Amino acid sequence: MSASLPAGIVLTTQQWFEECLRRGCTVLYFPPNRSPRGVNKLNNGSICLILAKSRSGAPRMFLGELTVKNVKRVRGEEFHVYASRAVIVEEVPSPKLGESSWIIEFESLTTYRRPVKLAECDVRTSTSRKPLKDWAILGFTFIKSEDAGKVVGYVRNLAGVEVGEREVTSRSEGRVKGGIVTGEREVRISDLEKLLVLHLIAGKNVIVLGPPGSGKTGLVKDLCESLGVKCNIATGNPEWTPFDTIGGYGVDGGFRAGFITNSVAECLKSLRSSDRPVFLIIDEINRANVDLAFGPLFTRLDLSHRDSPLLTIERGKVSDLSVLGEVLDGDRLYVPYSFRILATMNSYDRALLFKLGYALLRRFAVVEMRRDFRFEPNPEDWVNKAREWLSKHKVQCSLSNTVKLDLVERELLLSRPQLNDYAPLDPILHNELSSKRIKGALEELATNEGFSGWEELWSIITSIACSINEKLVESNVEVTEALLADTIKFLVVATLLDKGWASKHIRALLDEALSSYVVPQLDILADRVRAERLGLMLEGGKGVKDRVEALSREMGDLGLTKTSTLLKRLAGGGSVL
Repeated sequence: MSASLPAGIVLTTQQWFEECLRRGCTVLYFPPNRSPRGVNKLNNGSICLILAKSRSGAPRMFLGELTVKNVKRVRGEEFHVYASRAVIVEEVPSPKLGESSWIIEFESLTTYRRPVKLAECDVRTSTSRKPLKDWAILGFTFIKSEDAGKVVGYVRNLAGVEVGEREVTSRSEGRVKGGIVTGEREVRISDLEKLLVLHLIAGKNVIVLGPPGSGKTGLVKDLCESLGVKCNIATGNPEWTPFDTIGGYGVDGGFRAGFITNSVAECLKSLRSSDRPVFLIIDEINRANVDLAFGPLFTRLDLSHRDSPLLTIERGKVSDLSVLGEVLDGDRLYVPYSFRILATMNSYDRALLFKLGYALLRRFAVVEMRRDFRFEPNPEDWVNKAREWLSKHKVQCSLSNTVKLDLVERELLLSRPQLNDYAPLDPILHNELSSKRIKGALEELATNEGFSGWEELWSIITSIACSINEKLVESNVEVTEALLADTIKFLVVATLLDKGWASKHIRALLDEALSSYVVPQLDILADRVRAERLGLMLEGGKGVKDRVEALSREMGDLGLTKTSTLLKRLAGGGSVL
């Protein structure tokens, strides 16, 4: 920022900041018929620090900054021209006819990787008797040009932004040092670990499936170490109840946290102190009846439900405040969007272990333990082969219309910036998606490899799902909107990480998404094939083997070898879990 430019502080809400990042807004407006002192003195290139109002007793935080492009007063009659680029909030009415509002048009909105508490800001200006932390900051506070560099630089320094470096920007290619995925630290990981990372960024918990002694636990522990993330570990136990996992009230009336609740609390503390989450490893998850034992966590394994508290606890009844006292929001405990469970699952001894329900499995990506796994690049002329496949197998069904990409995007952008908590684990990826939008990311993925656009790739994906549903309609098994949305998220996050690499590996990425999300939901077909073989005509059993074999051939024709192999296993009566 030029030393000759004035600056400002805008007091707003966390909700406004998050929504503005999500939508990529470029206009901020003030209440009608008010003149924020000094706002008209801002120039093109001026910096405005974004201060979020406190909520539920939380301290005021500097969440980021915006770079001013233009400042003007707008009449109510013309405000509609700017409304589409602004976030309209109930607390700040927009100008009506006969009224006017000051607006700031800005080029970029930046979020700090490490938000800064106002109470930490001891910097003083040349004319102020009080430090910044004691200023009476209302809607807008003007900072003179001679003091702007000092104040902005001070806040940026606390936020970890180095001199000359813009942190994380919704409309630029800014980079942050130390992000969990995009940090500058060079980390070498195997393709199998990279596959797990993609699932985690896409918002999924992960189950690594394999026989005993195949290295499943070592794999997930090594992955946590590579990412610089602490992982707590627990071993599945058939005696677990929600009291063990989540917690409950003892005979003395005090609340005692379970091991999952402790991990959630530790994750919240770690996000605040080090910008990194804490994960939980559950070894041999199918030794426990997790459908029962997870209790209220079952629903909150899905990121879209983490806006509801995991627990509501009276603070005075918490037995150990050192565990939960710092992280309760009032009397509520929320699961961070960046909290993940990495589980291992024994593929042997299934008859002696618990079976995971399909509703639970949908909240996990199921990945087979394959030490020799490699992401193979697209075969030569694969795009034309995919087009030929589409011309033969294109199937129309309701999924083409019922999967709403804007809702998929909204789930990927879930965040609590004041806690350094982002659904895709990393603020860089969060803000790149805010800038590109989900269709923009899919467009890059598709066109870089020769597709005409994202719609052509989308047509292939929906045709795969519709073909499965058409052939299995009599079996009462179907690919739902959620499974298709998970597949799209997986492709999008791969593009955000490295669009060139993702485009060259579309086929492998699509194959892995289908085999991890869709095929496990079809595992019930193995029982029906075996029943059909024995002459037991269960509902939807007749002819199911032939239909699944036909699907296996279709996926093979498209080059989706993993998906084809798993479907062939189902057609033979073998489980994929």
